Amino acid sequence: MTRSAPHAWHGSPTPGAPTVVVGVVPRQSPVVVRAAADLARALGAALVCVWSDPARTFVAREPDGTLVTTPLDPDHVDSREGDGVAETAMAEELGRNLEGFDVAWRFVYAVGEASRALARVGREEGAADGGAVGTAARWAVAETVGASPSGWPTATFVVNLLGSFLLGALLEALLRSGSESRRGRLVRLGAGTGVLGGFTTFSSLALEMERLIAAGQVTMSLLYGVLSVVLGLLACVAGVVLASRRHSWRHDR
Repeated sequence: MTRSAPHAWHGSPTPGAPTVVVGVVPRQSPVVVRAAADLARALGAALVCVWSDPARTFVAREPDGTLVTTPLDPDHVDSREGDGVAETAMAEELGRNLEGFDVAWRFVYAVGEASRALARVGREEGAADGGAVGTAARWAVAETVGASPSGWPTATFVVNLLGSFLLGALLEALLRSGSESRRGRLVRLGAGTGVLGGFTTFSSLALEMERLIAAGQVTMSLLYGVLSVVLGLLACVAGVVLASRRHSWRHDR
């Protein structure tokens, strides 16, 4: 088992200030966390970066907040078990990506399903932020869609296509509104990076592809990955077209 102590703040958060919560994954593009840092700075908020390790499961939480976890796979053998190597690497990666940003931030390590971990941290931090809203919406869609008897990851597939469509529509609508104002920037970061960034989940896509391959369903895994990317791009284009036509219709009235 591994014990993970709470991570300290980098910088001092302002008492009573809001909190922005963002989900992160290893080797993620720095653009994501830096956009969240920009949003936090614009709002005068602190930033909390959450990584939920899908390979481990919860055992206990000690009184001081230390998280005790164990590998999800009972047959997993890790010579460095207990060292928290992946957690440390994620914290160091965030430190590099956020270097030079004038915003108080800290890293929260969690385990299990990412949307539930983000929603929990959001509640604990008192964050009424886009990421928490987006992950809660993702969970609601996943519960509504349910699992497919064939093993196809229907919930994640639907969530990512819908999120791609909405992101395309949002960005086109903001582009059509003219030069970016402070309000427009907050909408782009809050709704785009925050809500839709929390709603979509390409980390789950990668994990589900890996699980399908492990279960011997290589063809389904490859098809799932290709269709997610291709149809996601088409859904984004559809959102752009819809927003563009709506703008033209309103302009011609």
